[in-house]
Amino acid sequence: MDTNDRLLVLVADSSSTDREMISVLCAGLNCEVDLAEHSVDAIRLYEAKRHDLVLTDHRLTPSDGFELFDKIRALNSEAACILMAAFLDRRTRFAVEVNGFFDVITKPLCVSDLRESLALALGVKRGATKELSPIALSNRMDGCLALLGNSPKIAEVRNELRELIFLKQPILIAGAVGIGKPYIARFIHQHGPFANSHYVDCKCNELDARSLESELLGPDGQWGSLLEVARGGTLVLHYVETFPMDFQRRLAKYFQAIAQEMHIICLAYANLDEELSNGTIDDNLYFEISLCQLVIPDLSERPQDVEAMVRYITQTPDDFGVPCQYNRASIDLMVADLRRTKLTHNIDELIERIRKHAEQTQCVYDGSVP
Repeated sequence: MDTNDRLLVLVADSSSTDREMISVLCAGLNCEVDLAEHSVDAIRLYEAKRHDLVLTDHRLTPSDGFELFDKIRALNSEAACILMAAFLDRRTRFAVEVNGFFDVITKPLCVSDLRESLALALGVKRGATKELSPIALSNRMDGCLALLGNSPKIAEVRNELRELIFLKQPILIAGAVGIGKPYIARFIHQHGPFANSHYVDCKCNELDARSLESELLGPDGQWGSLLEVARGGTLVLHYVETFPMDFQRRLAKYFQAIAQEMHIICLAYANLDEELSNGTIDDNLYFEISLCQLVIPDLSERPQDVEAMVRYITQTPDDFGVPCQYNRASIDLMVADLRRTKLTHNIDELIERIRKHAEQTQCVYDGSVP
């Protein structure tokens, strides 16, 4: 990034120690920093430079953090601000939400949490989006094929996803082949805190030892070309269980440093607990990737979800390579047939069976709503 393009940060805090800590972290994110000990100086600096991000202590004087943000918002309604507070009781949290702060950080400051919040808020080569309400997020899930249905099992997955999607930590999505894990990874990217960043797929099972080093991570921790491309975005690692053991150990060693620079979503197509028991997954890597985990059940465990999936696919046939649209009667027959079928390859097989059904029946859309 060119020096002239550096993002501007304003830190308003009476603590010289905290101002220095934040200043160092911002410098590491290639930002210019202005420091203010009092709210009067903070307003003066903001009026002159209109900073990209403001960090203010709750107990700033003579105006506190909330009053300072009000004054800044009067100058720029799109201003972004992070509040630093010693106590986060219910009243403070409510005030933070009502006043539209980007984030709130507790004191004493934790370096790793502060750095993550800074990187996200500044949008340093990654996008920052506000969290959707639970209702809005649920509506978005109705547009993701792998999350459709009314079974208790998929309801549990959706509830877990509501908790995981706004986290900044790496996420592991586990489940059988064909259950739709890539759909969910894309959903997390599109509706989570990194939605405006770029999205990079890596099919790990297709890389040999040399490619793993050149694309991902070298013997001494040097980044490969794909890892560099993913910096500041979302990196999806498919088939993490297929990594050679020596590469697993290497990745575990550098995993936290890599995760600081991008959002990592790992997709496992085997049971990692069994792989761990069998000694084919490194203990340290397992720990790093499995702290935030989402397990997707097979369709055989939730056959009542097939109907919602069939109707969704047939309403948007072009998205799934299905050759035609369907009338109501043909959909009802197909649903009845597929609910009795053991779909051993899950959604992949479901789509293929719908495609074959279309070819065999040569059905056409009759203008009715499915």
